[in-house]
Amino acid sequence: MTASPRFLNKARRFVDYKRLRICGGRGGDGAISFARTSRVPFGPADGGSGGNGGNIHVSASKELTSLHGIQTTYVGNNGEAGRGSGRHGSAGADIGLVVPIGTTVKEIDPPEWYTSPSSKKVDVKSILNPSSPAEYTNEYRRRSASISVDGLDELSEAEYEMTPQVQLARQLYKFRHDYFPRPDRLKYILERAPQWMPPPPKIELDLMVDGERHVLARGGRGGAGNPTFVSAEMRGPGMAGRGEDGYETFIELELKTIADCGLVGIPNAGKSSLLAAISNAHPKIAAYPFTTLNPYIGTVQWPDSWSLTVADIPGLIAGAHLNKGLGHNFLRHIERARVLVYVIDASGNAPWDDLATLRFELEAYRSGLTDKPSVVIANKADLDAAQSNMEELRSRAGCTVVECSALERRNVEQVTGVLRELVSAITKKKEEEQEEENVNNNNTSHL
Repeated sequence: MTASPRFLNKARRFVDYKRLRICGGRGGDGAISFARTSRVPFGPADGGSGGNGGNIHVSASKELTSLHGIQTTYVGNNGEAGRGSGRHGSAGADIGLVVPIGTTVKEIDPPEWYTSPSSKKVDVKSILNPSSPAEYTNEYRRRSASISVDGLDELSEAEYEMTPQVQLARQLYKFRHDYFPRPDRLKYILERAPQWMPPPPKIELDLMVDGERHVLARGGRGGAGNPTFVSAEMRGPGMAGRGEDGYETFIELELKTIADCGLVGIPNAGKSSLLAAISNAHPKIAAYPFTTLNPYIGTVQWPDSWSLTVADIPGLIAGAHLNKGLGHNFLRHIERARVLVYVIDASGNAPWDDLATLRFELEAYRSGLTDKPSVVIANKADLDAAQSNMEELRSRAGCTVVECSALERRNVEQVTGVLRELVSAITKKKEEEQEEENVNNNNTSHL
């Protein structure tokens, strides 16, 4: 039996893992400008500052179920350059990533092949005086640092231009075409350069709330216009600050489905049939292994408006934690489930061995995962072979076993009733713990 092209296309669109590069926008350069009138051809400095670069941020949405639309690279919009007459540049627009609720965001090391543009910048430590404070680094510049300019006066213009001091100055500032500072002035402006922002803390987010929003990469600050550099030493500064580069890093996005109950079973055990029987989900059902190619979530509703969600993931085989079968790509979707529902083909040969295999694979994937509250659904219990297996299965299960026939929809209400009891007990326990924590916090605040 061949799956329809439409279904296969839908399965391919489900993406639950992505790696991407993000970079905030570059700040705009400050302007070198002087007020001019018919009577004052060379007035005071009036260059505007550049706008800040745009940020990259991420937000969670309950409307999405896949990372399919996420690109591999996001670069923020650059800030506008400043202009004359004190006109400041506009900030670059922010760029937002929208991901499903349940997505984790983690900062990772860049790939070995990648070379960051910032690696080509001058190493500030190479031009410090020996007694200079160690805090003056490429990442965080200090005003108290002392720049060495010894011997620069003796260099030719070409040699002077190649020194790291001059290269650093050109990285930090732009200069009027007919002006560049000599060593004494170069030392002055380098030692008074604005501090660079320290690198932000490592990104590690777990987006669990609809609309939750976080900044991932900040844009660079805009460069200062030339009025900023007016001083007793420089009355008409022919220089302005360059915009800073935005923060650049690599992150990984990992979608972990959020559901009250997670269905776990070997291929063709009847998980999809069970999900269709107890909820409003419509997963693909067929009589061959690996029919389910991506997670499905269904909602079970009761007349009293109580509800719970159930997730069905692709079937697991022995060695799934080693990436066999469909591998561990989908095991992450079970991590957040509050209740594990082992769906077992009760009519098979030694169904208790299937249960042992499932528990082993879950525990091998993540230690402690099988400690969650659980129930065994003995599916296909309407078949004759199933009845002879039930006593042995119950004795080995170590938890509640519910007989069921998803295809015939037999005993479905008992299945949903057990799931409700388990989820309700967990919810009640969590509420009691939260209430106790609130009481303890109140008592502490009154001490």
